[in-house]
Amino acid sequence: MAHSASAAAAAASRARLAPFVHLAQTASGAAAAQLCSDAAAAPGVYAFAELLAVPGIRQLADGPHARAFALLRLFAYGELSDWIASPDSFPPLRPAHVAKLRHLTLLRLCSSARIVPYATLLEALHLDVQAPSGASTPVAQPVRALEDCIIDAVYAGILGARLDQRAARVEVQGCLGRDVGGPEEVLQLEQGLAEWEKTTQELLRTLAERIDRARGQDAVSVANRADHDQYLEGSLHQLLEKSGPGGLGSSGGAAGAASGGMGAASAWAREAEEPRGSQRKRTRA
Repeated sequence: MAHSASAAAAAASRARLAPFVHLAQTASGAAAAQLCSDAAAAPGVYAFAELLAVPGIRQLADGPHARAFALLRLFAYGELSDWIASPDSFPPLRPAHVAKLRHLTLLRLCSSARIVPYATLLEALHLDVQAPSGASTPVAQPVRALEDCIIDAVYAGILGARLDQRAARVEVQGCLGRDVGGPEEVLQLEQGLAEWEKTTQELLRTLAERIDRARGQDAVSVANRADHDQYLEGSLHQLLEKSGPGGLGSSGGAAGAASGGMGAASAWAREAEEPRGSQRKRTRA
């Protein structure tokens, strides 16, 4: 469910970015810079690499609109803390920009762990603020603001998660992937895939060993059962031989021999079924 939702969100993000990419083909200067700002704040757009690849947008990196290009790179590869650390490196952000940047930061954290504590999210999303002393109206509770942010992301289809309020953590089920930020991140992905392959191979090897062990145990059980059946059959034959043909001359004798034989056979069968140790104990008794 979460995987299909994130795939739908990724397709929707590409579709909503397409008009900006189309306009950027002929835009330059201030118009291209405005496209960067508008695309960053646009609802439902969470991937920006395609727009960054447009020549007219790349030209903004060196010139009077370099901050607009830096803003687009921030939304493609950065986090909220990058903007807070150096706000003058970017154009002024609107509330829609900040909300989007929080969602992107949330995706980055949820993509690297299945369990994310509230404390980690509060710090990364800069929601761990307290009401200023002497304030007439307190600031909204940080935990409530965090949960609202997560719920908004879930409803947007970019995050599948469950809130564990008692343990103060988020259990991640899936999330939308972000743009890959250059060779370093590609190398990290390669290392992660290599570790995953190693773990998978170890699991498969362990599973194969357990299957072989189970098959061996089944073969031993079958052999033991065959020995048991052979022993039981031999015991019954010995019993029939001991009954002798003389007892079968008359109908009464035949009936007695039959009943006696059956009773003895049952006794032999019970004896064969019992463990050898218990047979020895009963013999001594």
